[in-house]
Amino acid sequence: MESLLIDKLEIRVKKEGSHIYMKWLGRSDSRNPASYLNPYFTTLIPEIKNYSLEVDFNKLKFMNSSTVISIMLLMKLLNQDKIKTEISYDKNIHWQKTSFAALKKACEKLDYVKMKSD
Repeated sequence: MESLLIDKLEIRVKKEGSHIYMKWLGRSDSRNPASYLNPYFTTLIPEIKNYSLEVDFNKLKFMNSSTVISIMLLMKLLNQDKIKTEISYDKNIHWQKTSFAALKKACEKLDYVKMKSD
């Protein structure tokens, strides 16, 4: 279970007991984040299949709309593999509130992926 560091984006992954913690830090402002995020997610999913997952975006400084598309793919893969997931973000940061509005709406249709705002 590898963490990821590309340009200004860091995704830290840590296992504790039956939980996996994924923390996003820095900035995701690449024109094509799918080129590295999508392969990363498809490699990670089989490794975390028997765990619950907590994804924390609270300390992420910025992400563009291209990143949102990759996160939607991640949510779809997690739900498809029945990985109980909780995603958190900071609703007090304007860009996070705006970016996560679409993700929150998509979450309503998923059984295993839930979203909360701090």
